[in-house]
Amino acid sequence: MLSDQEDDTIDPETQRLQASIHYTVSKLIASIIAENNADVTPTPQFVHAVTAVVLAQCGSLAVDLDSFSKHGKRSVVSVEDTMHDWMAKSDAVVSAYLKIYPKTAWVPIIASFILLHRNDPMWKSYLDFLPKTFSTPMYWSGAMLKEIEGTDLLEDVGRLRKDIEEQSSKEWDQWKSYLPAYSTLIKFTWAWHCVMSRVWTLPVGEGKNKAAMIPMVDVANHFGEPKVKVKEHAGTRFQALTWIEYNSKLGAVTMTATQSIKSGEQVDVTYGEMSNYKSLKYMAAVMQMTRFTMPDNDHNEDCRVRIFREPEDPPSYRIPRRWCLFQIKRLNQSVQECHLGQPNDPNVLERIAKAARAKLRAYPTTVKQDDDILETAASEQLSFDYLNAVRARRGEKTCLQNIARIANGGVQK
Repeated sequence: MLSDQEDDTIDPETQRLQASIHYTVSKLIASIIAENNADVTPTPQFVHAVTAVVLAQCGSLAVDLDSFSKHGKRSVVSVEDTMHDWMAKSDAVVSAYLKIYPKTAWVPIIASFILLHRNDPMWKSYLDFLPKTFSTPMYWSGAMLKEIEGTDLLEDVGRLRKDIEEQSSKEWDQWKSYLPAYSTLIKFTWAWHCVMSRVWTLPVGEGKNKAAMIPMVDVANHFGEPKVKVKEHAGTRFQALTWIEYNSKLGAVTMTATQSIKSGEQVDVTYGEMSNYKSLKYMAAVMQMTRFTMPDNDHNEDCRVRIFREPEDPPSYRIPRRWCLFQIKRLNQSVQECHLGQPNDPNVLERIAKAARAKLRAYPTTVKQDDDILETAASEQLSFDYLNAVRARRGEKTCLQNIARIANGGVQK
């Protein structure tokens, strides 16, 4: 047992815990000696030392449990809180990193965390659920990338590859001496995809929206018409069509079944409706077999064009250039928001329509040709990557066609 002097400085509840652990350790040591017929007698000092080790482990566990109690228990892994606060305190490497780079760069930080701690008992059971591979365009061959020639997606893939290479080189300056076996661009890209394909926005903690990874949701399969809806908080901005609810009293995410689910039956959820471009860009391995990658997803498609101010334009055209993002579900509003400082100006609308038509001509196929490919997909046994490439380019073209039509309509009024 601990000395009286030590006992005086410890609260009664901790004393009872220590006594219980000491008793259990003593019995366990005696049992091991008996099973092995060993002719040894453990000294009180030895038992005390083993008890101290167990107590230290309990103390470490208590810190971990306190962190999860504070930040939503195991049902929510809030990336900012967990990685920037709890992780920095417990990991000297991460703590040193955060002194150099801003906390706002949470994607590469969490990606590095996954690689550094993927085999730790604290995290392994969750991280083992993450996909071992992804099938996004980041991993496609040059021949497959030609299928999305002219698309926003292809442009973004090139930019993403460059960004990830820059992030990884920056990260590995910190990590390579710590875990050299993991310092490869391929592994970092995998971890980056784990983060980007699984981050939700939740009002955790003090009710402010924060990025979070949710183990409970990741365990379920994803389907366009799920049996379980993950309810959404009204203030969530970036997941407007997913159903996710954080219950602060329970400290957990809650999901509501939309129909009866039998014991042992597969449970599926959905990230909600999104464009083929977005689902393919970040999580093809999750979304590629759902209804939302088929042509009936047209109302969710988005695309972008760039318009420029020309030399003969009047001074009222204040903005020299502009990237415009269009979403079919709010297309009229999107068109009105795309201007050079003069909303609803017929000349600007005509420029938008012209830019959309020019972009349509850059694609290798038409919408009709893509529809024909998808119609015969089952009999042709085409690869999922190829079909997703067709769906992505078709979605962008459908969006551009609608832009040209609405912008032309505005010019004719």
